[in-house]
Amino acid sequence: MKITDYALVMFATVWATSSVQAQDPYYGPATGYDSFSGVESPYPYVPGYLGGGTVQGSILQGQAALARGIGEANYLNSKALINIETARDKSLDNERKIAEVFWDKRRMWQDQMAVERGSPLSTEQLRQLARESSPSRLTPFQLQPATGRIEWPMALRGPQFDRFRQDLDTLFANRTVSNTGVGSETEVAALTLTKVMLDQLRLQIDEMPVTQYVAAKNFVRSLAYEARFLPGVEGVASR
Repeated sequence: MKITDYALVMFATVWATSSVQAQDPYYGPATGYDSFSGVESPYPYVPGYLGGGTVQGSILQGQAALARGIGEANYLNSKALINIETARDKSLDNERKIAEVFWDKRRMWQDQMAVERGSPLSTEQLRQLARESSPSRLTPFQLQPATGRIEWPMALRGPQFDRFRQDLDTLFANRTVSNTGVGSETEVAALTLTKVMLDQLRLQIDEMPVTQYVAAKNFVRSLAYEARFLPGVEGVASR
């Protein structure tokens, strides 16, 4: 029960009691007569005990009790609001701390990544990486510069590679200065054929030794790389 409800009940009780006592013919303000038993008490009447002495006194007591109850209710309500506001401030402070820790960790991670990456690579460094990642050129024995004849490794002489070998043999035998080079029709065709050939080679990975598989793969990649060079020229790229 709220404080205000309690104060109203007290006021109603005091009002009802004082009204009964005021209308009781046996009740005297200066005596201790008990109106319920009809026996006069030897003790004098004490105001405030078992009701007020007059209707006006009872009203004043009820009003005082009501005012006291309202005051206590207001006090408790304000205290509750203060507690709620304090809890809210603590919650916001915790959220701010969590966010701060998150962004601090993110900045630390970014700083660490920047250290590991180092400074951006220069143009010359990028070119060096490109050269190092490019396949090796075939030797004159593997690809004859003048005729374009290809000496295929044993791992690529199986029947599953016949069609690819025939198309690549024809392509390299018909190379000219005008149809060879970076972005030329010869290079585009070589890249297409060697890609399919490598896909077929991957299907044979469990059927051949690892060293043989790696050698065959590197040979196909180098053959596609040769398509960007002029026929009959060794070690000079057509740019």
